[in-house]
Amino acid sequence: MPTHEMPQPAKEAEATLRKLVDRVLSGYQSIIALHGCSLVNEIPDGFTVMADRNLLSALLEELVEVVVRCSRNTIIRITAKAYHDVILLHVKESDTENSYALLAGLQRIQPLAEQLGGFLDLTSARLRSSTIAFSFPNLPSAA
Repeated sequence: MPTHEMPQPAKEAEATLRKLVDRVLSGYQSIIALHGCSLVNEIPDGFTVMADRNLLSALLEELVEVVVRCSRNTIIRITAKAYHDVILLHVKESDTENSYALLAGLQRIQPLAEQLGGFLDLTSARLRSSTIAFSFPNLPSAA
């Protein structure tokens, strides 16, 4: 009698962070335009991530929404660097309309960052400009 093995979940393939960010940004074009902002994805091509793509996409969506809703007439730049198996993503903008709302929004999505094993913080809020840092381990999800 043949034995049937239970199908194993497919291991999550690497994805490029630039493509994930581009996909998220495409869903927010109307609110970006409404707020007079432009978003610039400065993440290099080929920057791969192995972390849970669904969770990372959800966090990026929340992060972009919080930043755009708290900004007016500015350029928002998204950059990333890798330090061994940790990725540091920065979201920088220069016209925060409401820094308290920005901080509250970040606190609301911190649990999502923690699910990725990461940390989210407002690293600078001077003269209406803000830099948000999100760091997370670039490790495959344990499925």
